[in-house]
Amino acid sequence: MQVPSKLPETVDCSDVKVNYHVTAVMEYESNFFLRMGRSSVAKSCAKQEVCIVRLPHGNLLVGNNACEVIDDRTHTSAWLQYQVLVDKKSISIGSELPITFRMLPTRKEVSVDGVNVQIMERRDLFGKSTHTSHAVQSLLPAATNETKIPKTVLPELWEGTVRYNIPAGKSLVHSTLANADFDIKHTLLVSMVLSTPGGVAGRMRKLVTFQSKIDLLNEAVGKLGSLKVPTYDSPPPFDDSTFVYGEYDRKFTDPISYCDINNDEHNN
Repeated sequence: MQVPSKLPETVDCSDVKVNYHVTAVMEYESNFFLRMGRSSVAKSCAKQEVCIVRLPHGNLLVGNNACEVIDDRTHTSAWLQYQVLVDKKSISIGSELPITFRMLPTRKEVSVDGVNVQIMERRDLFGKSTHTSHAVQSLLPAATNETKIPKTVLPELWEGTVRYNIPAGKSLVHSTLANADFDIKHTLLVSMVLSTPGGVAGRMRKLVTFQSKIDLLNEAVGKLGSLKVPTYDSPPPFDDSTFVYGEYDRKFTDPISYCDINNDEHNN
């Protein structure tokens, strides 16, 4: 059964609720009436709740996601060169998000006092007027994570990948494609607090922040069986990520979009 294009996906949160049921009706001639020499049409109905979800980019399904990463390139500050690399632009709720940090100090005795990773959720509700709300969810290292960012003085070069958990439940709802009634989108925020000797308190500190759009998928997408559901149309991919110094830039853009993978499925 073809899923109609542009159909809003299933959503369940305090502001938006979208659910679907599939109803099947079967009409047939009753054998009882046929034996009596009379024909009669009987009807049987069945109703089943279904969850409509979006799938990630087609390349992600075949494991070739080299072009689907969040990469802020290498940046140079007064204290160090650094790069933040996320190997997924799309991730399902309840899964793990690996983030790679590469840091090369450009002066002596630079330390990383702390790293904070958050996902900011924006909900736009369209009616007579637009109602917008924001929520921020901090991400903690996953139970499977084995890498810790050193809080001592950085060596000549440090690189490591930290796995963060995307919490399931009501704290986050998945992203949606914009439609006439609502739009839910997410931004990944990474902040690093750096310090070096100096100043009145004995340490000088600097806050460096990075942000990028990221698409959260329905938790069901992370399950193998959900990859077999029908797909539907999507707009072109979004622009590159942006890097912001200092305070977070509260400007939002559309969440990541998806390509049509019908051709990939047919080729397989």
